Amino acid sequence: MSRIAGFHPVREALRGRPEAIRRVWVARSRTGARRREIEALCHRGDVPLEEVSEVALDALGIEVHNGFAAEIDPGSPDTGAGADPGLVVLLEDVQDPRNLGAILRVCEGAGVGRVLIRDRGSA
Repeated sequence: MSRIAGFHPVREALRGRPEAIRRVWVARSRTGARRREIEALCHRGDVPLEEVSEVALDALGIEVHNGFAAEIDPGSPDTGAGADPGLVVLLEDVQDPRNLGAILRVCEGAGVGRVLIRDRGSA
């Protein structure tokens, strides 16, 4: 069982491959446009959405979840090594390591096959 966490990775997984998602968890404390967007994507992809407490999300063993997490079917051909090799993201001049990490998490959720990073002037 694989899990992804955070608004952007969950959103991109729901946009790109909802059939690979078993369920989505959202914290009760999350309200607003982001929650409504995740709810709409779950409804459109027929993905179960569970409202849970922040403590329950913390108990999943995910350090940073920002109130959103998803469970991905490990048998899905679109997870991990089965990412689309034709989907390539090119990064240039990303200097903050935290921004790089955020981009890479979104790419993982979206099923990106390759991320190319410039070797000089980048994180």
